[in-house]
Amino acid sequence: MALSDFFDPAARARATQLVRDLEASSAAEVVITVRKSTADVWLAVWRAGGLGAALTGATVLLLPRLFTWQEIALDTSLGFFLGALLASLCPATVRWLSGEARLRAALERGARAAFYELGVSRTTGRTGLLVYVSVLERSVQLVPDLALGACALDEALAEIARAASQALRRGDFEAFLDALRALGPLLGAAMPRAEDDVNELSDEVQ
Repeated sequence: MALSDFFDPAARARATQLVRDLEASSAAEVVITVRKSTADVWLAVWRAGGLGAALTGATVLLLPRLFTWQEIALDTSLGFFLGALLASLCPATVRWLSGEARLRAALERGARAAFYELGVSRTTGRTGLLVYVSVLERSVQLVPDLALGACALDEALAEIARAASQALRRGDFEAFLDALRALGPLLGAAMPRAEDDVNELSDEVQ
């Protein structure tokens, strides 16, 4: 899914309307936040640069021609630059060099941090639900607050998060919205909206 699909005003407006629709039938307070990346991209860029420098240096040393130290230093520096440039322009390279375990840990930390930074934990009835979207990692994390967590929705929320993540990987914005629409009946059944319900959190995509 292109970054523009999430950061384009029209797409953000559709996601905001989705939040309003979800909250119209339940007492849950849904917050969608979209991040370009969660993991330390620069670590992967430096790794790619180091790999490029190592490969360049090894190639120079294996060639039959003799190179001066100045030429070797210049070539390996160029290899570092090209490797780092490739990583900075290619999200797949960043994901590969970061490693699945590191990405997963970063996503969990990022989602938990955003949960508190955006005030999802500060609703009166602890009915918040964070939809954390990280585009580089092509992953969607759903983080429920205490009241929703007590409704035994873990498996259902995990399935919706998987469906939304798959849509993200395919670049299908419509499928992403459809996956999140499945939250409507789930939240409505677990936590029906009261007549005096107050909207405590912003519906805008963060």
